[in-house]
Amino acid sequence: MLGLCLLIFTPLEYLLPAQRGRRFFRPGWTTDLLHFLFTVIPVGLGLSAVIGGSVVLGHLVVPAAARDWVAAQPVWLQVAVGTVLGDLFFYFGHRLQHEVPWLWDFHAVHHSSEQLDWLAAFRVHPVDQVIERGTALIPLFALGFSMPAILLAGFIYQWQALVIHSNLRLPAGPLKWLVATPAFHHWHHASEAEGHNKNFSGQLPLWDIVFGTAYLPDTMPARYGIAEPVSGNYLMQLLHPFVKMARRLRRRRAAAAPAAKVTRPSA
Repeated sequence: MLGLCLLIFTPLEYLLPAQRGRRFFRPGWTTDLLHFLFTVIPVGLGLSAVIGGSVVLGHLVVPAAARDWVAAQPVWLQVAVGTVLGDLFFYFGHRLQHEVPWLWDFHAVHHSSEQLDWLAAFRVHPVDQVIERGTALIPLFALGFSMPAILLAGFIYQWQALVIHSNLRLPAGPLKWLVATPAFHHWHHASEAEGHNKNFSGQLPLWDIVFGTAYLPDTMPARYGIAEPVSGNYLMQLLHPFVKMARRLRRRRAAAAPAAKVTRPSA
């Protein structure tokens, strides 16, 4: 897959750059490459557990006749409905990743990228990726979508994720409000205040429009990243959320500890 991405995105990002002057070997590219090479294993294991739990949940709460009816629909229809439904769940899961402190601890690794391109899409903590992708997969497996439809929807999701992170300026026109584009997602990563907590959808701006979190001006962001420090080292990025949570726990314990009694020396 790495070779295919290089063949597709390298010339496109050179010919249609969203941000000009970006170097191919930008700062942090080796860290993102390590994420690309090694994150897939723990993510695969985590998603397997999520999928298994979703199937069990479906058998417990969804009638068998309903699951059979869903699976019997044409694959193209399942893909279309699954994309809309999956992205709705993705929207709320992604929004929680920004609002719940311990979820943000994991998600901050992804937002630490100060330059966006297709390779930056892979800078994700394994736990964060399992939560993010698993949230979108839960309704599909629980409701009984067929495996061909889920695989095709997943294929589209993966490539769209690469596109929206890429350093591409795509002339989408009015379609920019129908399908997530690089401009749409780049504003989600922007360090400018206007883009904070905006554009949570992964594929369809529809949900941001409905819930009032859409922001898509005609300009691209000037800067990316977050204020909190995140190490550029791959292993330190894996440890980052646990270090943050340990510090938060220590502060809470210190705040809850009773003040030490001050004793006066006897006369």
